[in-house]
Amino acid sequence: MLRRVSDRITVELDSKQLDEANEVQRYRFKDIEVRMNGLKSQVEIVKDEFYKVVGYKELEAEWGVLGGFSGFG
Repeated sequence: MLRRVSDRITVELDSKQLDEANEVQRYRFKDIEVRMNGLKSQVEIVKDEFYKVVGYKELEAEWGVLGGFSGFG
């Protein structure tokens, strides 16, 4: 399901029904796309030709941003 928060921000969920969604699969803001890849435990960041992959464990170690969320790390 694609939800448009504004004309510059979109959020793609794992369900077509908002009430049934469990996770965000993809964010897009301006010209940057952030993809959540739970199967590989990584985040993919794309902007034009730039492509960066960051593992959930690396995010947790560097920023502590994933603590408290189930399914991460």
